[in-house]
Amino acid sequence: MRFFDYAWFNSFQITKKKESSVKILFREGIPPSLIVDEKGYVLYLPKPRRTRGGRGEYQGIPFDLDDSVHRRMVWGLFSASLYHLSLHVAASDYSLYSDWMEGRDPRLSRFVISLLEDASLNAYLRVFWSTLIPAIAYANALSYLLLKPAELIPRRQLRLMAAILSASTMRLIKGRLEKPLREEALRVVSYLRAAEEVLQEYYLLRREEIIRGGDDATRMEGRVAEKKLGYADQIYGTLARHGPPPEAPALPYAEHHGESTVFSRRLPGEKRLMELTKRAAAILSPESEVPLEDSWTLWGREAEQNISDWLSYEARKEKILSQYVAEGRDTRFRSFGFPDEDYAEFLRRRERLSGPIRRALTRLILYQNVLGEDPRKEAGVLDLQEAIQAMASKSMRSDVFITDELQNRRMTWGVLVDVSRSLRAFTGEEKDVVLCLAEVVKGMIFDPNTWGMFAFDNNFYVVKDFSENYTNDVKARIGGLRNSGLTYLPDAVKLVTRVLTRRYEEAKILAIVSDGFPTGYEGAEEEFLKQVRETWRRGIGVIGISIKSRAVKRYIKTSCVVETPYDLMKKFVDAFFEYTALL
Repeated sequence: MRFFDYAWFNSFQITKKKESSVKILFREGIPPSLIVDEKGYVLYLPKPRRTRGGRGEYQGIPFDLDDSVHRRMVWGLFSASLYHLSLHVAASDYSLYSDWMEGRDPRLSRFVISLLEDASLNAYLRVFWSTLIPAIAYANALSYLLLKPAELIPRRQLRLMAAILSASTMRLIKGRLEKPLREEALRVVSYLRAAEEVLQEYYLLRREEIIRGGDDATRMEGRVAEKKLGYADQIYGTLARHGPPPEAPALPYAEHHGESTVFSRRLPGEKRLMELTKRAAAILSPESEVPLEDSWTLWGREAEQNISDWLSYEARKEKILSQYVAEGRDTRFRSFGFPDEDYAEFLRRRERLSGPIRRALTRLILYQNVLGEDPRKEAGVLDLQEAIQAMASKSMRSDVFITDELQNRRMTWGVLVDVSRSLRAFTGEEKDVVLCLAEVVKGMIFDPNTWGMFAFDNNFYVVKDFSENYTNDVKARIGGLRNSGLTYLPDAVKLVTRVLTRRYEEAKILAIVSDGFPTGYEGAEEEFLKQVRETWRRGIGVIGISIKSRAVKRYIKTSCVVETPYDLMKKFVDAFFEYTALL
């Protein structure tokens, strides 16, 4: 199971939300963060990356890919980030603070809110998700070891904030801290512990409601909100005396609100980490002992399996990409890669577009059934399903074979999508059209290895290689398509034509989704026309799908203009019929 699959499965176990209402996005070079968009929560999780010499990097922390201890630590930070953000989705209501933040320093107020909501999360964890305590305890201990000693943090406000983070999670203040700041840090921690007690009582009542019914917890909600805001006032007042902070520091695995410089970028030794994990677990679960030994064994297995799967997946992607780099060596593309992944965006759009997708597929299937040649013959390759039906019905039929010729006739598709800046105004419509097209092609062609999908601006992106199945990874890439850059349309046609030429199928089709305005260099329009003619010359059919523009019709004879995804239902199918009539 790769990082994404693990995150997707476990997050929805915790949040109990509808799949399309929570986005889980992996990005390189960012810390964990949690935002709310117009449709729900968005979880940003750091994506590890490979560096040179058998090394990797996670959240700016270098680690040895072959070191099992390093793997466990990286996996510990990742899994804790996933659990922490997912628990916030399940339990936190940040709208409570919308009025409270007015007139206050935004960095400081976000830090205070994070402290209180993390205290709330500790209470929620004990009551509903105690099985996750070992993972959070491990991350708390690792965070403490990564924290810089107080005397190495130059700013007074940051020393106080760092002390609060360590004292609230480990009951320890790292390094030498002047007595007045130490007293203030412990005062803030006392407010947080008091808030935890109130919230734990509230969550225990909620659990009773779930088991037996009742409304005690519901009646308590208003009092809990008042208590939270009261503690927020006290904590903010204590910290505000030191002036506005330069940043709002956060634990490495927790949600960030910008830069956090109080943590180092060097992994510690494991022996001290294990000792501190026991301490952190006892703080999170003071009334019962946490079985950490079993958890360490599980983390080790999960780390090895998931990081190995991630490395294998990245190696496959690099191998795929190397083929396109070689084929596109004389094109003008600045880079070759894969789109960012956004699976929830794909799901949200597919829900809305299920109707036009279904109708387009129905028309194509009817066309094939009515006009296509009947494949059943009295000699050839046995069609097992037809033979079983004939035997079950005791029929005298002998047309339970298909000819070798019809069995071997195959069609391959290359779908090319323009994601340049010129189509930015139609980003939503274009993504919908591409999604519909992918679903229709997938429905028409049962063999996933006979179609590929690619995108381009002044860079080239592999959305689905011919060697890949139509997996959630591919769907997430469709959901992650973004518009930017110039329109290197001739180069894209040249590259995909070369790829299709190497395919062995009899019928080859290149479908181009674009506004039909190549840009980026002098003579681009003439070059596009030349490349379309070359594609036809190589025996590859070209179908143009233009987004709200008739320009494509100047270059591609078989084409259609699509205003909305619903137009695709009819117009693309008509264009396909037109193309097949020319064969």
